[in-house]
Amino acid sequence: MKQVTTWFLTLLLAASSVFAEEKDNTKTTGDDKTDGQMVKLQKKAKGLKTCKATISTTIRIEDQEVTVEGKGLFKGPGKMRVEESMPDGGGQVVLSDGSYLWIHDLSENMVTRINLGRVYQITQLEADVHQFDPLRPFRGVTWESIRYAGQEVSDGETLETFDATPQPSILFAQLPTPPAKVKLAIHPGDGLLRTARLYDADGNEMIVQAFSNVQGNRELEDKRFEFVVPAGAHPMDATNETIGLFQLLQ
Repeated sequence: MKQVTTWFLTLLLAASSVFAEEKDNTKTTGDDKTDGQMVKLQKKAKGLKTCKATISTTIRIEDQEVTVEGKGLFKGPGKMRVEESMPDGGGQVVLSDGSYLWIHDLSENMVTRINLGRVYQITQLEADVHQFDPLRPFRGVTWESIRYAGQEVSDGETLETFDATPQPSILFAQLPTPPAKVKLAIHPGDGLLRTARLYDADGNEMIVQAFSNVQGNRELEDKRFEFVVPAGAHPMDATNETIGLFQLLQ
């Protein structure tokens, strides 16, 4: 369980990529009501270039549950940094500079990198498509499957919710059964994602990723998204392994 969870969590909190990015406001879900609600939210988020938030990710596999807490910085296009605390007391930094995904295990001083562009070029899949990005709340789902699901109240705030089918990703290879549905909850005031809940085919909740203390358009210097290999670490390239996993999924 620990080995699977560590690899999965590493990629779950990976960076958002600029490859195959489309302008959301040029698409249609095929449902007028859904499209209308999405346009309203996208207008609220227009002009937001950066975001910082506290991230909590809970994973439930059979009778086991793991929660990882982290602090996330997001900056368009395709940059992010997450500093997270693992349940066993360890920690890691997950960073994307828009070209590479860097993963630094702090306790072992191990560094892994993935070439995002090469993965997409070969598989036509984004290596981090399963990472939910507050700035792009509808990323990582099949667009035509998105449907407006009404409002819900969470921590005293009213959120707009949408159901959708998650796109194929590395996530599918790390769970006993693939997620069949995702429910997205978005704040109507700023258009930023607050929670993403993934369910299996039987409706059981598998993963919950929540964003709290969300702050948009904070000053985030580019150097916060530059990775410097620490002394004594020897980066291991996991690009081919990621490509191989994606090819199995296809």
